[in-house]
Amino acid sequence: YSADIVIQSNDPNKPQVILGDTLTVKNGLDGKISVNPSSLTASLEPDNLVVQTITILNSGAGPLQISNITDDITTPNGDAGWIFASPRFFLVPPGDSTQVKVTFNSASLVSGTTHTANIYIQSTDPTNIRITVTATLKILGPNIAVSPTSFDFRMDKGKIQEKLLAVSNTGDGLLRFSASIQERGGVTVQNIGADAALNKARAMNKYRSARENDTSLPDGSSFPAATSQSRS
Repeated sequence: YSADIVIQSNDPNKPQVILGDTLTVKNGLDGKISVNPSSLTASLEPDNLVVQTITILNSGAGPLQISNITDDITTPNGDAGWIFASPRFFLVPPGDSTQVKVTFNSASLVSGTTHTANIYIQSTDPTNIRITVTATLKILGPNIAVSPTSFDFRMDKGKIQEKLLAVSNTGDGLLRFSASIQERGGVTVQNIGADAALNKARAMNKYRSARENDTSLPDGSSFPAATSQSRS
């Protein structure tokens, strides 16, 4: 608002003095938003989920209305709904805060991929109508390494050799694997038999355990499996 203050006097040199006056009215009942953290990061194996939180604080003198919380993954180029925020509509009283749960869901996502999205928080704060929180989801994946890649057994008749086969996981996700012995080139490898010699039966039993039981490797680990070949 603007107005003039007019002062009149009997001063012959300044019979009238005009003072300009401006009044600006501010709404002292506005809410003031702050969001923590400003970004979220999660790492998951496929078909898992994790929940993180965003804290929305109202440091203003009036109530803060959160009118909507949305994301940009619903665009034509976006991914499926791997992220979800709740609640999306609420009121934060002055000096109070509310936690928003953000769920990361890796269902149907491929190992070794990374996905990003923006979470938009819209409020009645006149200076921060929309705040953006970035979200990143990394899908963990295993990476199998086998050493050696082949065996060459050379031995005299009636002898037994035993060698180690190392299965390692150099990835950042859990490696699940199973091992079996298959016939190739007309050579049949006996798994285990009642008439087998003790040392041969022990080695073959390791083979059978590797074949019949699934094995899991955490990231960065290895699994040594013994293999043997006899000639009679």
